Amino acid sequence: MQLVEDHMRRPLTMTVIPRELRTTIIGRILGVPDPQEEAGKDDLNLEKRKLCHLCPSKKSRMTKYLCLSCKKPVCLQCTKPVRNNCAQK
Repeated sequence: MQLVEDHMRRPLTMTVIPRELRTTIIGRILGVPDPQEEAGKDDLNLEKRKLCHLCPSKKSRMTKYLCLSCKKPVCLQCTKPVRNNCAQK
């Protein structure tokens, strides 16, 4: 196993490989936690739900998600999907 472990770690840094394959290599085969997924979860979720920053106060939508750029609470109705590669830029 030690002979191929170095070769298995190399594709972990490549963004061309699909995330599912990387997580399979990391979690199941190497037994190492994925640092990108752990960091991403903490950055985007709130511990306590807050009011959406963009919704009018009349709607008072509660959310646990944060905007990537301004770190303000945003509900899912006020968001647009962005690819992970685009969000990191």
